[in-house]
Amino acid sequence: MSAFEKLRKHARETGDPPHVLAQVLAKLLGRELCGRVIVGGLGQAFPTIPLDELLKATIWRRVTADGDGMSDAEFDALLGKWIADDLVSEERSPT
Repeated sequence: MSAFEKLRKHARETGDPPHVLAQVLAKLLGRELCGRVIVGGLGQAFPTIPLDELLKATIWRRVTADGDGMSDAEFDALLGKWIADDLVSEERSPT
């Protein structure tokens, strides 16, 4: 099972918010939390998130060089609905 599949499983089982999922993904990938993990990693784990939303998420304070950016709550608000919708659409698709 890939790190992205593990993250999806984790998201379904725990309901963790996006800011926690991003941190979990960085650990699963063995990488430091950064913009690449957000855009590439979350984008691969949750492919229905539009690229422009993922790019907006890179101004999150946890990944900006100066630590000045959107809060965890703003990050969660930006990506939360997309992740939830992605997981719901997976449940609805035939296997």
